[in-house]
Amino acid sequence: FGKTTMLRDIAKTLGGKYNVLVFDERCEISSIDSNGRGFNLGVRCDIIRGGDKLSAFPNAIRAMKPQIIVTDELYGDDDFAAVSYAADCGIVVFASTHVTDRSKLKEKPFDYFVELKGIGKEQIVYDKNFNLVGNYNPDDDCGVSAVPR
Repeated sequence: FGKTTMLRDIAKTLGGKYNVLVFDERCEISSIDSNGRGFNLGVRCDIIRGGDKLSAFPNAIRAMKPQIIVTDELYGDDDFAAVSYAADCGIVVFASTHVTDRSKLKEKPFDYFVELKGIGKEQIVYDKNFNLVGNYNPDDDCGVSAVPR
């Protein structure tokens, strides 16, 4: 269970109930090939492949009216500006990024962060101030644990 698999599962789970836009810049979330075959991400999922987020998000938001956007790797100020635009429009955004200094995430437009510890090992959820919200360890019989607010 890695970042892309997590994003794909989020899209599929929420795509059955909400209008979800998958912005798949690297064609990894949907894994659609040249024949149009790929993962089934839900009946209410629209997929945009390629392009840059900063110019695509505003157009897609106007044309497709998503409630949720799921997107691959955020890299650079333009990608974060696109996410900020979507959030300002009231759209929930799920995205992944690589960071070496997680304190830099405090400046980004997210309320929660999920840290993946090893592939398929443990997922830890933090709030914007990096307070523990909950975690999931598939090796633990309890599964999910949450910290009350």
